[in-house]
Amino acid sequence: MKHKISVSRSLMLPLGVLAMVLFAGTAWGQLGINFSVLTGAQGLPGTGVNGASGDGAHIYVGGGNNNVIRIPLSALGLVPGDEVDAISIPYPGVTPTIDEVLFGGTPGFIFFSVDANAVGMMPIAPPDVFTEALVPEAAGDVFLAQPFVVAPWNTQAYDEVVIGLDQSPVPVDDQDALDLIAPILTYPLPLGAVAFSLAAGSPSLGPGITEDDILVTDGAGGFLVIATGAALGIPPGDDLDALFVDAALAPLFSVRGGSGVLFPGDIYLPNGVLDDGSDGLADLLVAAWQLGLYDPMSGPAPWDNLNALDALMDVLGLPPDPDEVDTDGDELPDYWEEREKLDPNDDGSVDPDMGGDGDPDEDGYTNKEEYDNDTDPWEFDAGGLPVMQPWPVTIVVALVVIAFAAVTLTYRRRLA
Repeated sequence: MKHKISVSRSLMLPLGVLAMVLFAGTAWGQLGINFSVLTGAQGLPGTGVNGASGDGAHIYVGGGNNNVIRIPLSALGLVPGDEVDAISIPYPGVTPTIDEVLFGGTPGFIFFSVDANAVGMMPIAPPDVFTEALVPEAAGDVFLAQPFVVAPWNTQAYDEVVIGLDQSPVPVDDQDALDLIAPILTYPLPLGAVAFSLAAGSPSLGPGITEDDILVTDGAGGFLVIATGAALGIPPGDDLDALFVDAALAPLFSVRGGSGVLFPGDIYLPNGVLDDGSDGLADLLVAAWQLGLYDPMSGPAPWDNLNALDALMDVLGLPPDPDEVDTDGDELPDYWEEREKLDPNDDGSVDPDMGGDGDPDEDGYTNKEEYDNDTDPWEFDAGGLPVMQPWPVTIVVALVVIAFAAVTLTYRRRLA
């Protein structure tokens, strides 16, 4: 088994800054989270994840205890039965580069999920992998760690119900890939717009394409290989199982660990980045124990598997709150307009239905009101916005006045 000294720092992040980052991470992380699931995931009732045969190849966007398909499998050139087990959607100008974080002196954050067999190393900062695994509810959660500053350590960034996944004990929905923030996408997906990997057994694998390869959209409705498992230093028998790429498509990744050479909870760089590459193996960047995961240093197998990854969120460059990203200035956040099939680049000047004052379902409520009330701008009455006619309001006000007068009169009598 290959081991190298990973990048580490003695600086401890002040508790106040850490609390701020945790709060900020939770706030923006709950809005528009991109993910995929293990085939067979059921999702909460009424959500996009529903146990269908193609669920494992779709990319979903979730938030507010709900989710919808954001990128259908066909847009990636995939077919039902494929399993996307790693995704990364680079966001130029927002996604930090690996070099900036590793060599720029700024501590980086790592967000990750684990599979249903994870146990964690110990209770560190509950709710964490250890305490969530006892329930068991760890597989759908996203956890946060800062291995370059604090180790071993992890804590829950958000619970699986935030993105509409089921936390029932049997079975727990497995969040299989993760990207916390992504740009608005156009179709067909441009070259390199989405990077991903497929699980072993996926029908789209074949000659020249393995479960260890990194794939990207090719700009024509399909995909191509940009890095083979052999070039990355992944031995045969492993499965690239989690992925982060920066804006230049430089990768970090983890593997399922089937070869017995690379560990399933570790995070790696391509072979030759941290050494001369003569051993032919991926370079260890972060060991599982630094993330507070159970690994060979903790005891015998099976070890924790890190199966989704979004990495290197810069302390000084955390992504903006999606509620504040409004390209066309119509008071409707871009993520919500994209999710609801409105145009984030049209404030209503081109199509009146697209702006904040638009009303595409003609139910009398503007898109801004639909957004404020978390209702569907395309569904008449949008699930029943609260409507109060004048006469009930009058009755309620009258009852309040009468009750107040009665209490006041009783109080005065007692004083008398």
